[in-house]
Amino acid sequence: MQERECMIVRDLLPSYVEQLTNDTSVSVIEAHLQECKSCEKKYRELLLQYEEESNSRGKAEKRFFRRLRRYRYQMIGCFIGMLLPVIGVTGWFAVRVLLVNLIPAGVTYTEELADYGEFKN
Repeated sequence: MQERECMIVRDLLPSYVEQLTNDTSVSVIEAHLQECKSCEKKYRELLLQYEEESNSRGKAEKRFFRRLRRYRYQMIGCFIGMLLPVIGVTGWFAVRVLLVNLIPAGVTYTEELADYGEFKN
């Protein structure tokens, strides 16, 4: 009878370690682990293995998110790098067109300022 119970508990141990078992199973498993030292040893081994796997999974996730963040910064840099020349060319074109169209033909800057009397000697 003990051997059969051990087999059942050992089958449930991976789920128990990952906290996937229901309350009834948890109470049965915990009671059995207090009585059976070989199953408790198996439980400790599974627990260590699970913690190591979760730690390595955590490192892989951190590495993935670090790469994702780096990729995002690179994309933002590329976008800004493409946007700045467009803004520059558009600004240069707008200033050229506005200055040419706003200042009447034949009038220079000095003549315009001289009309205000600020630079007369």
